[in-house]
Amino acid sequence: MATSGGLGSPDSDARMYSYYGMNGIPHTIFDGVVHSIGAGPDHTDGTIYAEIIDGRIQQLAPLGVTIADYGYDLGNAYVTVRVEIFEGLETTAETFVRVGLCEDGLSYESVDYHNILRDMLPDTPLTVSAVGEIQEITIPMVLDGDWNPDELWLWAIVQRDADRAILNAGSSKGGPYAVSVVVDGPRQVLLDGPYTFGETVVANAGIETDTYDLTIDESDLPPGWSAYFTMDEVDYTATSVTLEPLEAVALNVTLVPDEEFASGIAWLNVHSHSGAIPDRDIGFAGVSAGADLLLVTDDGGAGYAQDYFVPALESTGRSIAVWDHGFSGVDAEAMAAHDAVIWFSSLEEANLDEVDRAEIEQFLTGGGRLFLTGQNLARSIFNDGGATWLMNVLNTAFYHLSSGGPEVSGVNGDPISDELMLNLVGGDGADNYDAPDV
Repeated sequence: MATSGGLGSPDSDARMYSYYGMNGIPHTIFDGVVHSIGAGPDHTDGTIYAEIIDGRIQQLAPLGVTIADYGYDLGNAYVTVRVEIFEGLETTAETFVRVGLCEDGLSYESVDYHNILRDMLPDTPLTVSAVGEIQEITIPMVLDGDWNPDELWLWAIVQRDADRAILNAGSSKGGPYAVSVVVDGPRQVLLDGPYTFGETVVANAGIETDTYDLTIDESDLPPGWSAYFTMDEVDYTATSVTLEPLEAVALNVTLVPDEEFASGIAWLNVHSHSGAIPDRDIGFAGVSAGADLLLVTDDGGAGYAQDYFVPALESTGRSIAVWDHGFSGVDAEAMAAHDAVIWFSSLEEANLDEVDRAEIEQFLTGGGRLFLTGQNLARSIFNDGGATWLMNVLNTAFYHLSSGGPEVSGVNGDPISDELMLNLVGGDGADNYDAPDV
């Protein structure tokens, strides 16, 4: 969205500053909830956003959004949006269908721009919430005669104002092909043997018939582990299905661990024969009870677990299991199945909500051992109403948002930190904690 010069508009300003509360540029928002603020040299080609995008792609949408029809004739312009519910919603309160009209190929001060917001159409409340329900709306548009119809395009989202979350989106650029994959229940579990996950529904969310290849990818499973899926009482590791628009198939993924203490992910790959949409990879993760250490990764998919934590911990000879918080929260039972838990958020804002904090408290009350680390960790907990929890559970308090120096000195006589000196910046570590909390 443009916000200055000849390409700005009241709608883009309202969306950026009033709705999202932006303070400056660049400020990138993913799915309405993940914010990336500021920029450096590694932002120029978008590489810095790759891990965030990969993590968000794994968040399964409860509904599909399709722009079913549109027209740009002056005096008779319109757009038709179809929303179908794939997973039941608890409420539709403060949830709206929103449509934006953009234009490409605009020039300002000898620079060409694309995706410039021309108009936000009136909000339409979402009125469907049960699985299989469809809401179809047609909204008239008023076009400016100076806009080029050949360069116009539309996007539609379903957004919940309570937390700004975008539940799904569609656009007139996306073409007639789309797929939705929804899993009933958790996609990450504590294992004591083979486990069959809840029903997975693969639906054709487009307006054209399509064929999908369904394949189990075992490349992220440890040796001895395997996986398969069951559809119509037949077990597969790969098959194909052809679906009419809004038609769906149901299947169940089963993960079979080995006796060794470990963790792994089986991926269900959904490939469209249309060639018009990217593959969907849905992960099903399992963690075997009994490993020495449970590593809870809450870094938004940045990969610090495999790059830094796992090699360091493996050098101690201890067995390690990895729980990806991006898949699901971890409960006290799963944590207690291991000798100790290392939970890190790295550069991401810590996602320790009230549920996580309650599970951690139960785990520690039962004698559990926890190492909790991450940039702005104490601040994010404090700002989320966790000041009392910090004091009563972690025996600490948030004092200041950024230390002036990265050096940490041990406490004389302490059984762990006596004579210990640490520098949080530099060396051969991740070098990603440049604003340690006090």
